[in-house]
Amino acid sequence: MIDFFIGFIIGLLAYRFILEVDDHLRAKRIEEATEEVIQRFRRHVIPCKIEKVDDRFFMYNRETEEFVAHGTSYEELQENAKAKFPDKMFDVTQEELALFDK
Repeated sequence: MIDFFIGFIIGLLAYRFILEVDDHLRAKRIEEATEEVIQRFRRHVIPCKIEKVDDRFFMYNRETEEFVAHGTSYEELQENAKAKFPDKMFDVTQEELALFDK
């Protein structure tokens, strides 16, 4: 009878260990999938900064300082940037977007 209880407890411990390992592996797969999605998203986004000089707006890549586009309005700047990089999105701060309100 005692062998049954010891075997039962060992079985429960083994089952719990397997569940924990499975949970860990599942969490790892979710983490890897999330990281892959983030990396894929980042490949389609250009972090940009906007500078205003007189009545013109100039957009540059915030990380590389590469020129992206220019225009006299938000719409023109956006059109020119999309024409040059049709498959990209542009990340601009709210402060820089406020330049268009001035």
